[in-house]
This record gives sequence, C-alpha cells and structure tokens, in this order.
Amino acid sequence: MATVNRLSSPSAFRSVFSTGRSYAQGSVVLYVAKRSTGSGPARAGLVVSRKVGGAVARNRAKRLLREALRLEGRQLPEGLDLSSWPARASPVPPTGRSPATSETS
Repeated sequence: MATVNRLSSPSAFRSVFSTGRSYAQGSVVLYVAKRSTGSGPARAGLVVSRKVGGAVARNRAKRLLREALRLEGRQLPEGLDLSSWPARASPVPPTGRSPATSETS
C-alpha cells in the first residue's frame, strides 16, 4: 500500500469499529472513521476471519483487497482510517474467471 498506510495496533482497529460507519457491498463490509487528528495519509487494515475459508481463501481475500487499495488508495481523502472485513468467501473461483465465462472442452 504505497499511498495508504496500514492500521496495525489493536486500539486503532477498535477505534475504527467503535466510532466509524459501516458500508456493506456484496460480501465485503467496510468501516470508515475520521481520525481525531484529521491529518496524514489514509490508513487501512484488513480483517479476514476463518468464516471466509481456509488459509488459502483468507490470503486470497487479503490479496484482492490490498490490490484494490493499491489501485484506488490515492483517491482516499487524508485523515481517514479504513477497515475492511470480507463477510464470506468470494464467489469468484481461484482461476479468476466466473463459471459463466469458463471454457468447456
């Protein structure tokens, strides 16, 4: 995350969950909170529980979320803390193709 710093301390995550607003879209819940200082680059933290799946599924979910932050992180305003929480396994298969577009032989 080049322009988005990471949330790392448990107190930072608690602050985002307790004071922030939540937004749900599909299988991802995003918590957004404005920092009390209100300055500095946006910070993001990823929380992926075992409800998502095994280690491979959890790591894949984290990779996808990190990539989204890498691509779109520059557009985030300063002074925000974000925490992303995938609610369940991604519907996209490991090949990256949806079942409808998969080739059958």
